[in-house]
Amino acid sequence: MKTTYKCVIIVNSPLHIGCDEVYQPMGFVLDEEQKTLIAFDPVSFISSLSRADKDTLSSLCRLGDLPSILRIYKFFQGRKAEGRRVRVAQAFIDHYRSTLKIPENKIQQELNKFVVERTAFRTADNRPFIPGSSIKGALRTGYLNHVCGGKNMRARDAEALEKKLLDYQSIEQDPFGHVKVSDFQPAGDVKTRIVYAVNKKKKVSDKEARGPYQILEVIEPGSTFTGEITVGRPDSKSPVRQPVQLKTLLSGTHDFYAGEHKRENRELRSVGIPAQDFIQPDTLLMRMGRHCGAEFVTIAGNRNIMIKKGPKKDQKDYLDHATTLWLASPARKDENVKGLHPFGWTGISRLDADLETRLAERENAYTVLKVQEEKKQLAEAQLQVQKATEAQKALEEKAAREAAEAAEKEKKQKALEAMSPQEQELAQIFDENPVNENKVVGLYNRLDEMEDDFKLKCAKKIKAFYISENKWSVNKTKKKQFAKIQHLKTILGES
Repeated sequence: MKTTYKCVIIVNSPLHIGCDEVYQPMGFVLDEEQKTLIAFDPVSFISSLSRADKDTLSSLCRLGDLPSILRIYKFFQGRKAEGRRVRVAQAFIDHYRSTLKIPENKIQQELNKFVVERTAFRTADNRPFIPGSSIKGALRTGYLNHVCGGKNMRARDAEALEKKLLDYQSIEQDPFGHVKVSDFQPAGDVKTRIVYAVNKKKKVSDKEARGPYQILEVIEPGSTFTGEITVGRPDSKSPVRQPVQLKTLLSGTHDFYAGEHKRENRELRSVGIPAQDFIQPDTLLMRMGRHCGAEFVTIAGNRNIMIKKGPKKDQKDYLDHATTLWLASPARKDENVKGLHPFGWTGISRLDADLETRLAERENAYTVLKVQEEKKQLAEAQLQVQKATEAQKALEEKAAREAAEAAEKEKKQKALEAMSPQEQELAQIFDENPVNENKVVGLYNRLDEMEDDFKLKCAKKIKAFYISENKWSVNKTKKKQFAKIQHLKTILGES
């Protein structure tokens, strides 16, 4: 016997679920006008390059040193690419520009910082999803806090505390073995953007918090996901002593996160950061993902949170609360507190038939649109490949033509050098393009001064020229030209 709760998750604040994947500058370009990061497929991107650009990229890759990596980054920028589009703030663009200008002795340190951690995504279409394990972990934390009720259980460690609260000793006895949570899939388009995770003290202080910034891809508020939470009822032979009830799991989880949400809002307001109320009717409030805060992964009344008080290992303390907040920021530095937001707040509600139909229609519309976009992108990519192929072919044909012309020129030059001075003059006159008629007339005027053999050769050349110019077959009205033709015919023995 089991109970299944079909539900929808709506993201309320920037959500990042780690997946050990990153966006590296070697795999994206920035569209600065649209403020968008485009993570491209390397094969498609390289195939769209011209032969000259491919050769340039290949030569940069062969260098294999740190400065060459920076040159490759610069090579990518400003080029068109197709792929996953992620929104960025102007501060991210400025940060990237400054990274491209760093001196070579600082390259390694700065490049290591400029890595964007991706949120969990589906390999089929690159859309984000919420893993069931993340949701189950958040449910477990909420339920444990509900069972504990804030009492100090005096357990030696976190594992012992969980076993005590859920009344189990072995994995087989853990009641959460009967709680199954599906991966929650996107309903329609899900937008993501790049933010900086910055650390801020919960109390106003002259000193900044110590944590370095991180660059994360987050799911934007308003994004919708659907899935199922199923709670099985152990049979009579089950070793589980304290089964989980779905109703208690949901209500207990909501009560814990609602209380923590109110506490966090008080802390945000105390340092001047605007707070939002995410508590809604008929909606289970829950928090998950990176940078939820230590209070959201521990059990009230039993917290022992390590607080670093300096760079040395022994400079630490243990408290029942965290002293800093991790917040999503559009920039590395949090000068504008109005732009800071807590991570990971979501709302879960029942997926009724009407909402399920509407979300299915949204998903279908998205699928149709993506198919159209992919066809367009494929056509554009094929066109780019065709243009690159044609351009390369034109370059090769030009090179072949120039090589043939050079060979012909060299051949003519050698032939010219082997000629007598008279033959060289003849070749120079009639090899010109176009032939200079004044030079032809000058040659004609000297015919009677030439030896018979050379005179005959010149007369043949002059005749061929006049034929090409439609000046051979002329009537007597053109007296001068007619006289020339008759004289040439006499030399050629045609009169």
